[in-house]
Amino acid sequence: MKYRVSGDLQSRVMRFLALVWWDKVNGLGIRGHYKSLVESQYFSSEALQELQLKKLQKLLQEASRHVPYYREMFSRLGIQAKDIGSLSDLSKLPLLTKQLIREFGKNMINSRYSPSDLVQNSTSGSTGEVTRFFSDRRSYPFYLALHMRQHDWMNIDYFVRQIWIWGASFSAPQKKSKGLLSGMKRKRTISSYHLSPADSEEIIGQINSYKPCLIGAYPSHLCQIARTANTPLTHFPTAISLSGEMTYPEQLAAIQAYYQAPVFNYYGARDGSLIAQECDKHSGLHLFSENVIVEILDDNDNPVSEGIGRVVLTLLHNYAMPLIRYEIGDLAEVDEQMWEPCSCGRTLPRLKRIIGRTLDIVVFPNGNRVGGTFWTHLLRSDQGVTNFNVSQDKNGALLIKYTTLDNAGIDTEPLKAKIVEYGGNATEVAFQKVDVLDNHTKTGKLKLVSSEYSK
Repeated sequence: MKYRVSGDLQSRVMRFLALVWWDKVNGLGIRGHYKSLVESQYFSSEALQELQLKKLQKLLQEASRHVPYYREMFSRLGIQAKDIGSLSDLSKLPLLTKQLIREFGKNMINSRYSPSDLVQNSTSGSTGEVTRFFSDRRSYPFYLALHMRQHDWMNIDYFVRQIWIWGASFSAPQKKSKGLLSGMKRKRTISSYHLSPADSEEIIGQINSYKPCLIGAYPSHLCQIARTANTPLTHFPTAISLSGEMTYPEQLAAIQAYYQAPVFNYYGARDGSLIAQECDKHSGLHLFSENVIVEILDDNDNPVSEGIGRVVLTLLHNYAMPLIRYEIGDLAEVDEQMWEPCSCGRTLPRLKRIIGRTLDIVVFPNGNRVGGTFWTHLLRSDQGVTNFNVSQDKNGALLIKYTTLDNAGIDTEPLKAKIVEYGGNATEVAFQKVDVLDNHTKTGKLKLVSSEYSK
């Protein structure tokens, strides 16, 4: 079998060890998974849906027999797993929420799995209480193969040098590799908890010295580093992977200008596995349909074919703790072209864009809703605003905290008038200039907008 390789000699050696020697010795199946994934990205929509249905039916059979939560659910509904005979039949099953996972978590674990087969994890809790769940260790060879194909789309090898600016402390000790395979990936993780000018200098220094082929980060972090670092960037990566936040147009332009590399938006989550990513045509995010079934639903739980809706996932490879019709808490935009082949030749359906967390949507007193782009376009159109945070209390009142260049003042009346124009005369809004503003959650995600108000 010939592999697509676009890396240095060391990455090629590591790829061979992973796919041939290590895979053969341990019988992991990585090589077969990768070969299948390379082929399935060009399947017809009919063949792709047939593949999803086959995986879904296998998952449902396992869940209905060996997972107490689902066994009781099927009994309560008076149906069997075999009654789900098409992807559209998924709508016969109820949605799974974070609250249900917290309430029934122990009963959602596959009784056939031993503790060694389970990998405990949790959500960040950025939208409320932390949700704990288990991943399926047996599926990791498939996930590795999927990661490899994901890197192919960025025209780089999975085993090239990488720097990820992520939620880790500068002073934290390096994690020891667990086995040869995990140690082969040349990945450095740099703290994103603190991004002072001094921290930005250190990060640029590491990029220049380590010379990564790939940089992964939240978009807000790369923008912050580019804005505050004085040390010139002398090494430019081959690709940049952005995730964790929605990437706004002005951020994309700034990142491409400073780092001089193509940017690929990626959508994944601890509790949602690998979901979607852009290809090099940048015309939407291709769904990893071999791994997840993605539904986009409106407020009445009906499928959305055009516009914005809630993301609902069915993870096809987590048998340890099946997450079926799981409402992850994100919003995404789709259009009727999502099933049309991309100009890259891949037939995997596409999301137009990821909007962000559902709590990032502000509902005005007049019923109008606006997402994060409303606030960035409004507030960053004023060149004096360097950072901001929008919070809405349970009564609908808005408080906008902001910082400015050189601590200068700005005229907030035009901004207030525009907000009232969208929200109606009953909109209450106040501005507060602060010296320092930290918009990040505990995991480093940018939190521009939060709302406790529901109408």
